[in-house]
Amino acid sequence: MTTTSLPVEGGSVTGAGTYDYNQTATLKATPSDGYEFTNWSEDESIVSTDPGYSFNVTTNRTLTANFDLIDGINEIETPEVFIFPNPAQDFIYVKTSDINHKKVVIQIHNSIGQSVMLKETVMDRELLPINISVLKPGLYYISVRFENMIVSKTIILQ
Repeated sequence: MTTTSLPVEGGSVTGAGTYDYNQTATLKATPSDGYEFTNWSEDESIVSTDPGYSFNVTTNRTLTANFDLIDGINEIETPEVFIFPNPAQDFIYVKTSDINHKKVVIQIHNSIGQSVMLKETVMDRELLPINISVLKPGLYYISVRFENMIVSKTIILQ
């Protein structure tokens, strides 16, 4: 029984060696700091996703413990947000790819950073109209917050 780690610095493997026919082999993959175990593979096919892998030995095998570098950054899928028309006059519309009936907070700031409008609602339709007729012409920043994600855009009011 032969084992390897990929990448070599990704972790260590125990359990390689000589086994009798039909004897149970138990392999264990332990990731190094900054790595995580992903799977065991043989001839480029995944044979297990458990770091502890046991099987009956019926032939000589070469197994690879595969590890991935943990980068510490979780990818977050940000919903697409469109604000139109831009420039605008009395109404703007917020359109998003994420209409999951989620709570959304829309906040508008003027060009010096003062909050001039705050709207909390549930995104239950594709287009959300916002009446901005009370705002003076100028440059504004709009933030659309979904749970713990914020998407910011710039709008011009005429």
